[in-house]
Amino acid sequence: MKYDNKYMITTKNIVLLFSFFFSYLAYAIFQSKTIDVCDIYCGNTLGEFHNVFLFFPFLLLFSLVTYKLPEKIFLSWWRFARICAPLVLIMAFLINLELHHSPSGDWQNIFDAPALWLLYILFSIGSLVAIYVGWRKGK
Repeated sequence: MKYDNKYMITTKNIVLLFSFFFSYLAYAIFQSKTIDVCDIYCGNTLGEFHNVFLFFPFLLLFSLVTYKLPEKIFLSWWRFARICAPLVLIMAFLINLELHHSPSGDWQNIFDAPALWLLYILFSIGSLVAIYVGWRKGK
């Protein structure tokens, strides 16, 4: 029996669809937060954790970059991303829980955004290194 690889569900397709869906969800959440719909309909819970969804456009970017590249490069990046992506999401969630804030003041809020951006930048650098390593091994 002959299979057509063009329409097979692969890890590449699943990662791309997953990252696209959650990137769109992040966009929708940020737009609802911008026009104050989120405070009315979804309460404070989603409003407090909307920064966690900032990670998914980074995942989408690197899954798009590796989608048309050879399988070895994608697999090299995917070995990195499948371990680091959940760690980044957990760390971002913990930062947004605000456990490190003191009850008497919110001055620690100024460190939340730089900490999140540092996580996302480290993920991006690690992804670029993983793609480069996959490219070097493919030569």
